[in-house]
Amino acid sequence: MEQEPTLRQDEISSTPQPIAPSERIPLLDILRGVAVFGILVVNMGVFKASAMPFIPARSGSEVDRWADALINFLFEGKFYPIFAFLFGLGLTLQMERLQARGLNPLPVMARRLLVLLLIGLIHAILIWSGDILFFYAIGGLVLLLFRRLQPRALLALALGVWALQLFCCGVPTSLFLAMQGVPEAEVGLREANQQFASGIQQMLSQAEKVYSQGGYLDAMQHRLWEWLQTILWAYLALLPNALVMFWLGMYAGKGRLFENIQSSLARWRVVAGVCLVAGAIVNLLYARQLFTAPQQLELAPFLTALWLYLLGGPVLAVGYILLLSLWLRDGGRQARFAWLAAVGRMALTNYLLQSVICTLLFYNYGLGLYGKVGVAAGFVLSCFIFAVQSLFSVWWLRRYRFGPVEWLWRTLTYGQKQPMRLG
Repeated sequence: MEQEPTLRQDEISSTPQPIAPSERIPLLDILRGVAVFGILVVNMGVFKASAMPFIPARSGSEVDRWADALINFLFEGKFYPIFAFLFGLGLTLQMERLQARGLNPLPVMARRLLVLLLIGLIHAILIWSGDILFFYAIGGLVLLLFRRLQPRALLALALGVWALQLFCCGVPTSLFLAMQGVPEAEVGLREANQQFASGIQQMLSQAEKVYSQGGYLDAMQHRLWEWLQTILWAYLALLPNALVMFWLGMYAGKGRLFENIQSSLARWRVVAGVCLVAGAIVNLLYARQLFTAPQQLELAPFLTALWLYLLGGPVLAVGYILLLSLWLRDGGRQARFAWLAAVGRMALTNYLLQSVICTLLFYNYGLGLYGKVGVAAGFVLSCFIFAVQSLFSVWWLRRYRFGPVEWLWRTLTYGQKQPMRLG
């Protein structure tokens, strides 16, 4: 989530300290703000009704079906990679900043990540099982092992792991697709599809029952079970994908991408164009795959959607990052999006607030709207919640140095109470 993204070569201090708000890089905060919105749009589908990634939405109105397709095309799988990229970038810049002061970055980074891990664990069990903070903290601890790699090595590592992940997912996908229509495989394939569909439907039905009818303690007990189930597939399917973006963020930090983008405009415009076009094509196929998938869940369409997700998500995420970075390289244009940067400066607080707000809106221990809001209405609600968060973030940061959870994160990381009020 939110990181401290600037490096002061001239600062020398015997103890690590968080940077001042004036030293932040506005562009990176704007990107975080964009990611906060994108993640809310995607998570809304899970908050408001039982749903899972790569699984076709249950039949609804035609408007909702097209709204779901649009979200799958433009949002799903694109914004958590942006956060992962910024996480890796911020981690790199923080370590370099500490090294420039003559300090060992490992103890500080380890404490920072362990605090984030604890926040994520509390979030997953007490508020919402779809937490990504615990996930990012684990990835960040892995990143520390690669802190000495040079930019080209990081780029090669990221692309190599990504290719390996696509290959490992592509092999079973190809096998299941090849088995379609083969008489000898028909019985086994049918049984596998039945078991798969039964397992998914049982998970979704149980979530629907608990969140639409149960109390808070019922929901908390189910969240723990749901979170443990999520770990099993998320760490196998999504952690490599997130690590790829972490490493790309480290590559951007060590290679000074955001400092040197003006001197390499032609190259980055080409890269942005390729990523946007290629990503749009793959994600269009992903959205079409879910839009046309049979209502009866089958393994072949599921694995195909998963493969397209893992391929297209990072590509379009990089395209979004470069497009916004090129467009916002002008300081005056950045100033017009100061409200979005405010959301990004409080990304951790805003992310957790989204979970609190949405669970209270939809779960039975709140307003009980679970299963009663369509996809299109959910998108409109996401926009409204984000607008309120934007106003709140601007108001808060006019009075305080950090968001409330960011303040807690820093205080626990540095082992001393951080100043909160401005002035």
